[in-house]
Amino acid sequence: MDLMHKPMEEVDELSRIVFNDDSQVSYLHAIHYCIDETESNEISEGPKINIWIVPFRYFIKMVHFVYDSCERPLRDDFLQEESNFAETLKLLAGKPGFETISQATVKEAEAMDHIINQESLLNFFNLSIFDIAPIWKTYKNSQYECFEELSHFTLKLLSIKISKIPTKEGDSKEFESALKEELEKFKQSVKTMDALQLPIGLKFLYFPPNRRHTKDIDNIVLKTIPKNIDILHPPIRRQTELIVKEGQRGVNQYEILKMPYSKRYNEGALTFIVTNNISFKSFWEEGLELLKQKN
Repeated sequence: MDLMHKPMEEVDELSRIVFNDDSQVSYLHAIHYCIDETESNEISEGPKINIWIVPFRYFIKMVHFVYDSCERPLRDDFLQEESNFAETLKLLAGKPGFETISQATVKEAEAMDHIINQESLLNFFNLSIFDIAPIWKTYKNSQYECFEELSHFTLKLLSIKISKIPTKEGDSKEFESALKEELEKFKQSVKTMDALQLPIGLKFLYFPPNRRHTKDIDNIVLKTIPKNIDILHPPIRRQTELIVKEGQRGVNQYEILKMPYSKRYNEGALTFIVTNNISFKSFWEEGLELLKQKN
């Protein structure tokens, strides 16, 4: 993202560059399209990066519109009762009329139960534009802390939080250690997240440590995503496949938003959600859908 990071003739000679330094980026949404070369002609073009840039003020205006004009819809992704078909098969196995139930059939049912329960949980782990709208709408007055507490209360059991952002040399190791510890805790406490079979997306909220010292959001992602891959082992899904192939690991997409400064986070903070990539909807996409519904 750094256009002034090092001399680049093909870039430095351009006029009307959108931004000079990636510290100016306040919101970033990235998607990894992994296209099967046997199913698409696009592969003949070779790997490429498409970039869409929008002034951040448009994003803020959209958030204000959501806060002022939209009612949060009732969630329809509540946690379903755990699928436990394999246990039923175990109870029936060997009984009259069920002699064909084999150990292999039970194992297949266990694998399917695991995927169904994982999908339900990942759909439930979500972060909506309605969670951030009150903070952006009210951060310049005394209501900000109140709304911030409310927002974090709703996310308390769903999010992974790192309470200190690296600001000087040597802080990165402490940050990475805290991140690893929190991810391990998350994986142990949410057993369904073990042996991930579904691709994931990550949603980050970054609270800067102060108004003057902020961390480039792309650098935060660079430090965070590898640890998620190492610990959660999320699979990468190709566009034409519902179930991933063994050994392909990575994060399909993520978004990160730099939040307004709060005294509550004098050392900064990072909160993020592990959610279902297949049903992933970015703040921007969600806001545009609401705008279309109103117009």
